[in-house]
Amino acid sequence: DGSVAIVSHGMSLLTLLSGLLGTKRPSPLRLMGNTSTATAIFNGDDFAVPIYNDDTHLGHTPLPPFGHSPDDTEMLLIRHGRTVSNEEGRWQGHADGKLNAEGIHQASLLAASLPPVDALYSSPLSRAADTAAPIAARQELEVRLEHDLKEIGFGAWEGMTRAEIAAAFPDEYTAFSTGSSDAARGGSGETFDGVRKRMSDALQGIVRRHPGEQVGVVSHGGATRAYVTDILGISYQNRNRLSILGNTGYARMAFTMRGPTVVSWNLAPHLATHLA
Repeated sequence: DGSVAIVSHGMSLLTLLSGLLGTKRPSPLRLMGNTSTATAIFNGDDFAVPIYNDDTHLGHTPLPPFGHSPDDTEMLLIRHGRTVSNEEGRWQGHADGKLNAEGIHQASLLAASLPPVDALYSSPLSRAADTAAPIAARQELEVRLEHDLKEIGFGAWEGMTRAEIAAAFPDEYTAFSTGSSDAARGGSGETFDGVRKRMSDALQGIVRRHPGEQVGVVSHGGATRAYVTDILGISYQNRNRLSILGNTGYARMAFTMRGPTVVSWNLAPHLATHLA
């Protein structure tokens, strides 16, 4: 029930957190920067990392040339702002819910602080596109909509809370909870594996179009975590060890000749409340 601060060293912390997360080796996590922080939450046998490599107190620092190539691409992978369904704990999926007043304010704050990007992409769902809009306006960019950046489709579960799903679909919910990555959500929804693939295909396509540039991508909590846990090699069963991005929180990704690297996770310097 308490908190502790540990000051250590880059390789020691990378080794520790990679082991706890269960990432593949060598870990596709960037070594933490000087004075950067990570947050880990322990609750009995449960463990989660809500924030990794937060250096936002230093301002937006450029990425080192991981692949030593001018064609390396940096991506800011952003979750949309808050919605009524987020407040109520309802699974949105492909349902086209809009930002609430708090979400609109979050998007405005994000737009005012986000580093410059050369191109901006978004899921076509309103909560994502409306989060991207103030960024585009401030940076004088066009929002390019990409269908495959949509949230995980939850089929018949959309609009329901976790408790309602468990009560109405007990067998399907058990399969989802206990570790079946190829089970379709809500009967007619998507599988976790399928979302990983479509997100990977979409983001690799964006990277190919923007070598050597910095790109912003606005998507969704479940879809971004599905993609990043796949990059890190975290098993489906351990997916919750990497916390979902908070509303308007973002990850920094580097795409080099060595493949994608997770640089930072869940940064939100524009928000007064901490995403952990």
